[in-house]
Amino acid sequence: MSEPSNVLAAPAPQRGRPSRFRRALPVAAIIALSLILAVVASRRDSVTYDELAHLTAGVSYLHTHDFRMDPENPPLSSVWAALPVVMTAYAWPDDHPDWVAGHQWEFARAWFNEHNDGERLLRRARLMMAVLLGLTLWATYRLSRALFGRGAALLTLTLAAFSPLLLAHGVLVTSDVPVTLFAVCVLLTFAAVLKRFTIVRFAGCAACVVCLALTKYSGVLIAPALVVMAIASRIDGTQRVGGAEILRRTGTATLLLLGLGAGGYAGIWTAYGFRYSSFAPVDIVQTPVADSGVAPTTAAATADDCRITRGTAWSMALVDLEQTHGKRVVADVIRWARDGRLLPEAYLYGFTHTVHRAQARGAYLLGAYSTTGWWYYFPVAYGLKTPIVVMAMIVGGLWSIARSKLWGSRQPVLWAGLLTFSLIYAGVAARGHLNIGLRHMLPAYPLLLVVGGTLALQWSSSAVRWVVGIGCLWLIVANISVFPHYLAYFNEFAGGPTRGLDYLADSNIDWGQDLVRLREYVDAHPDETIYLSYFGSVDHRHYLDAKPLPSGFETGDVAPIGPGTYAISVNELLGLYDPFRRASSWWSAKFQSAFQTVRQQAFPTVEPQDSAARREMLDFRRSYRRVRAERLIAELRSRRPSARVGYSILLFKLSAADLARIESRWR
Repeated sequence: MSEPSNVLAAPAPQRGRPSRFRRALPVAAIIALSLILAVVASRRDSVTYDELAHLTAGVSYLHTHDFRMDPENPPLSSVWAALPVVMTAYAWPDDHPDWVAGHQWEFARAWFNEHNDGERLLRRARLMMAVLLGLTLWATYRLSRALFGRGAALLTLTLAAFSPLLLAHGVLVTSDVPVTLFAVCVLLTFAAVLKRFTIVRFAGCAACVVCLALTKYSGVLIAPALVVMAIASRIDGTQRVGGAEILRRTGTATLLLLGLGAGGYAGIWTAYGFRYSSFAPVDIVQTPVADSGVAPTTAAATADDCRITRGTAWSMALVDLEQTHGKRVVADVIRWARDGRLLPEAYLYGFTHTVHRAQARGAYLLGAYSTTGWWYYFPVAYGLKTPIVVMAMIVGGLWSIARSKLWGSRQPVLWAGLLTFSLIYAGVAARGHLNIGLRHMLPAYPLLLVVGGTLALQWSSSAVRWVVGIGCLWLIVANISVFPHYLAYFNEFAGGPTRGLDYLADSNIDWGQDLVRLREYVDAHPDETIYLSYFGSVDHRHYLDAKPLPSGFETGDVAPIGPGTYAISVNELLGLYDPFRRASSWWSAKFQSAFQTVRQQAFPTVEPQDSAARREMLDFRRSYRRVRAERLIAELRSRRPSARVGYSILLFKLSAADLARIESRWR
């Protein structure tokens, strides 16, 4: 009798789909590694220029429920960053004159360093922004997966996670990365609503719309993309439909869009406490005054002065928009909304302020200066500050899409929305005059990263596998080579970050991030006399002892120049916002004549004895010290720096003989 077969033997293992945990593990690992790099890299970065305003404003919104601070930005990202600050010990000087008068930058400087340990509070706020960076990476992954599948999504996530631009700005207390996050979320959730309507999906989409509107005013550019998505979702190419069906579909799409608009509108009013005024009600506080018969001032009266000042600035901005920049329609719409109180005052004023400031702003590109910018600024900046391998993968991705006939992707409605939003956003940025940093193009980055990720669709080709593998390794090496100075990253085409100032300025390379590192240098070289021209929003005197030179934020009279180490921020060295610090300016007869005139008035042949004339002479001497220092900074542009602090502060060691040789050319 034959032996019976073992029916209880374990079945042969079957190869099935990996578990959800195994699929999520590489995604979580890549995002976690990116966050570690970003947070660690930012630990020694001092507060960057815009962070000071964002963080102080966020705390003011939560502490006072007043919206006089930082009109350039809606409150959401600032409030989010400020949450851990208001949950810990901090000081808030309610009676500070700069707060009551609405002097944003002056009060922010005082609050950050005089009344608090600002750097400690900033570290906590940056951790909150790291959460949004992680969500942005995850949302970009989800976007790519919805369009082209998991393989393409993993490659897209890798390109995003090791992007120097995202790593640099992802943990900063600004609105650039948050607006990117919420734009992607709006596209994803609206596509889900159009695919299958549910109350939960619609509420989620409406919440994303509100968040986008409360993060940045440019978020309104998502509207055309939503219209395109709604139209695309109602077009069924597989069957012919009658007029009644077309009307029904059109009506449904219109109701969805109107519902989202109403939700966004209600969300804005809710965020501002359903109050039109920017200013929270204040109690009258008597201020002690001398017995002079003058009525005592009050905090309320001073706040009224701030209201009047803001109203005047608002009216002047609108007049300038319509008369100088030809935006009469924009100015009229804002006036109409203001007169009807259709939106909170802070939101309307902030929108006006943003549009007005964007009309003329100092910019630098490839050695040239402009206040109106260049249409090709962002393409050039992208080509210089994006890793070469990423640009190569984007080109390969375009080839992959064309080869696979995937222009419609898996979700043509979502694909149409992403293309529309990205192209409109990029077009508006290119036509605008705000050429101060590639960060302003971040909302259009997901499209480029998604396209780069589609190269993985050709994974069956061994050549593609080798290209992708080598490319990812190259990207990691490029990332490590610039760590922790992601803000100043420039690719090999540009010659690396040491050559960055030859091409771009402002937040592309110098945003005041290296002041703490300069303090470390000063501590390590106590015998050196430091002269400082610093581009930053804080008062450097709270960090180190240095003789002040002309800077964007003045900290007192300019010191007479002498032998020592000159620490010059890149933006100050280039004279980004001051022509007196540009070497090219001193070639003109106008500047030469002005310089000689000031020197003659400062040092006349016979010093005056009259007190008024003597005071005038001393004023000219202060002006001469300033102009002399600015001319020296202009001369330093052609010298090789002795050392660098990070990549945004250059050090020039000048002896008495060096100064004599430089000044001998000025006579």
